[in-house]
Amino acid sequence: MRRRVIITISLVIIMALAVAARMYVNATRNAPIQLNQGDITEEAIIESDGESIPLGVPPSTIMVVSDIGEDWDIVLLKADGTSLNLTADASGAQDLAASFSLDGTAINFISNRTNPEALGPSQVKPDGSDLRNLTVIGAVMTLVSDAQFDWDPIWSPDGESLAWVSLRDFNLEIYTTPLEATIDFDEATRQTQSGARDWYASWSPDGTQIAYNSDADGNENIYILDVATSESTQLTTHEADDYQPFWLRDGSSLLFISERENKLTTGIVDVYEMNIDGSDLRPFDNRTIEADPRWSPTGQHVAYMSNDGETWHIYVEQSDGSNTRRITDGDANFAFPVWMP
Repeated sequence: MRRRVIITISLVIIMALAVAARMYVNATRNAPIQLNQGDITEEAIIESDGESIPLGVPPSTIMVVSDIGEDWDIVLLKADGTSLNLTADASGAQDLAASFSLDGTAINFISNRTNPEALGPSQVKPDGSDLRNLTVIGAVMTLVSDAQFDWDPIWSPDGESLAWVSLRDFNLEIYTTPLEATIDFDEATRQTQSGARDWYASWSPDGTQIAYNSDADGNENIYILDVATSESTQLTTHEADDYQPFWLRDGSSLLFISERENKLTTGIVDVYEMNIDGSDLRPFDNRTIEADPRWSPTGQHVAYMSNDGETWHIYVEQSDGSNTRRITDGDANFAFPVWMP
């Protein structure tokens, strides 16, 4: 993945050399962040027939990736029962690994729209406007002008902590903070210290660990972080890039995407699985699972993906396990749910 995201990572180096940008960040870094948690829609109770999961709607907007258009696109699933494909066009591009800015006003993703053989940074607004492929200089200017240094918020299972990835120290690092409506940067804990790019974080179901990928060993590998001690352990060491780890819902193993067999530019997404200590690494066997649990900003709901029927779909339920419903349908895959802040 290193070659395909080199544009994304290069902007970190450029930003470090940009004195004007540093002065801008230093002037604004202590400003509090207001999370756009909004109102949660009123939900009707959906009755199950005891044999199948009924279709329903999410309580608030969820972003997923889907091959609904035969190539991978970024799709929003809304509480009013509608969906919005943000990157649908005739380009045939693969649009993957989407994340929200911490304030919910922008979406970053990687795509081969500029070069069919390589993935680079792209961005779009949540309403589908301003779809753009960013050059290195353009990415720097966008980050500085928009003050968008904080990305990919994820809420802990107990609803008490927020983790996210930030460029505010001119390097991609994972931070955590007690979950409050207003977050002060000075109170955040920087969890990763390697100097490498650390991103695509994912909370363990018990809230004690965060899986992520990093290039600390030269290329993208999967790591696991103990939140209490901020100690990280490298789990994969393959020369191919491994990234975007996600958990089984019971926390018994980790899954991740790898380019060991196929490049993502082909649209083929290969999933591997391993124990949480990195042992017994193997290709995913396509058994039916529930994975990638993501807790909502309010802590009232959890979204996850399941491959029941061999096609990946998104499910949502109350945090107590009640009112489970599938919110996607059809023959396409829908995967990697992300709550909009």
